Amino acid sequence: MDGTEIIDGSEEDMHLEYMVYSPSPPSLISVMNGAEGKYRTQPPQPYGSNFLPTQPDPSQLNESRSISEQKLEKQRAASRERSQRNRRNKKIELETLKNKTEMATENETILTEEIEKLTAEMTRSMNEIGNLRAEKMEWKKEKEQMTANMITAINTRIDNFEYQVNSRLEDIKLRIESLDTKVEGFHNEWMASVSGANVDDAPPT
Repeated sequence: MDGTEIIDGSEEDMHLEYMVYSPSPPSLISVMNGAEGKYRTQPPQPYGSNFLPTQPDPSQLNESRSISEQKLEKQRAASRERSQRNRRNKKIELETLKNKTEMATENETILTEEIEKLTAEMTRSMNEIGNLRAEKMEWKKEKEQMTANMITAINTRIDNFEYQVNSRLEDIKLRIESLDTKVEGFHNEWMASVSGANVDDAPPT
């Protein structure tokens, strides 16, 4: 009957009602009276002796289960992708921090060596000043034995050299202060880079 299946009942009881159901889900259940051969409709009733429960379509169940599994697999794949992306980003962040740290250490080493060289040069210059002052004292002891011109020439030589050395020392001090400022800047930049990364969340290497 056009896709309609009749559930057979007892032929002896002519007043027994047979349930008629359609593959398409209707809002009402069609029921045929076996005695009179007539159809009538009524709202869905609870399962009873005159009604059989509609069994779910296995193909629909399989399709629904397949869709659920596909959604779950997509969610798992997206979660794996996010986890892998986070690990890659963290690895890149740690590699960048490592490079910055190595660069800061290298720059600090270079600046420290430069400061040591300038400090050694300043020490040598100060020793030369000490020697010249000692020489000056010796010349002062002998100034009664020398002419005024010789004393003036020696004093002029000492004063000029001392002026040059003092100028050089002042320049060295300024350069050392500049290098100290650079070292402090590299140190602050390195500390800022270290504090911006969470090393505990890093993936194991």
